[in-house]
Amino acid sequence: MSGPFDESETKSQPDSGWIYVAPDTVKHQTGRVVLPDGLFEAEILEDRGTAYWAYDRVVGVVIVSNAELEDDDYHTVDDMAIYGDRQCKIPEPFFPPDHDARPDQVSEAVHQKAYVRRGERRHFVYQVGMDEGETRSCYLLTDEQLQKRITSADDWVGNFDSIPKFF
Repeated sequence: MSGPFDESETKSQPDSGWIYVAPDTVKHQTGRVVLPDGLFEAEILEDRGTAYWAYDRVVGVVIVSNAELEDDDYHTVDDMAIYGDRQCKIPEPFFPPDHDARPDQVSEAVHQKAYVRRGERRHFVYQVGMDEGETRSCYLLTDEQLQKRITSADDWVGNFDSIPKFF
């Protein structure tokens, strides 16, 4: 039996349980998300610290971490301040280019698989072990990405009241 990731989607991921933190919707006007308390409780991020925004080059999954990811499988796009209310701006390159943009204005900094859309719900989740070590991180998954990767309630670790209602 394989781990929670589809092998055709990525090279290798730890065969470990998932911890669901919380969902949030990307704010239309500001392009910000509210970073959930669980990320701070797990010490993945620090209040008024810096959030590093990256994505997995293979599958395009967005990753938020407390330091730059140095593995070649990941592309760190930018780092952003975490405001006192635990809001954080998603770096502009993660948003799809305006349909009116000229080709020379379109950033190549983010693969389209990693695009984030304003008004989109995203889920903060991490696997056991991602909250350990010097560089700690979590995934910011869409509904579809979450359902694709986590197919069974048995994949979850911890409090089942916190998992999304569609599981």
